[in-house]
Amino acid sequence: MDQIRWRLLNEKTFHKVIEILRGRLVFDADVWSYSLLHKDVESAREYLHQTPSIIEKCRPLFHCGLLDVNSEHTYEHLEYSPLVNERAHRITNKQSGGSTGIDIADTRLKQQYTAFLNVLACKSSLDAPDLLALTYYLILQDRIDEVIPFSLSLSLSLSLSLACPHSET
Repeated sequence: MDQIRWRLLNEKTFHKVIEILRGRLVFDADVWSYSLLHKDVESAREYLHQTPSIIEKCRPLFHCGLLDVNSEHTYEHLEYSPLVNERAHRITNKQSGGSTGIDIADTRLKQQYTAFLNVLACKSSLDAPDLLALTYYLILQDRIDEVIPFSLSLSLSLSLSLACPHSET
């Protein structure tokens, strides 16, 4: 393939080579990458879906006409128990001189919360399950004052999703 790669700059040659490779069920990322140059949507879609480095850079969520990456399933909501204020093991470093009280002492919870925030950061809007999980994490961190402002929208989203279970809220 290296010897003919320069010929792929020609659009007709590119399409002919792609046709031959598809017929032989052979995928070469370098060849398919020329689909972006020639604006060949079908081949570009195949190229993007078969290139792990591109998919990895688009995680956790990315949607466009050529590529859909949804890594929400890699995030798993974990439950921390008990859900009470006084714990044998502190969740935050509030009492130990932490300046904001938001620094999470439990490393597993911190990793989980960070993964959750990374998923939320890629969304254009939050749905009821997102708001519910966010409420849970804020309560775990004793950040009750931050829960109150969006509690109304959470209860509205939950009541709408219960009233219309098959519609998007």
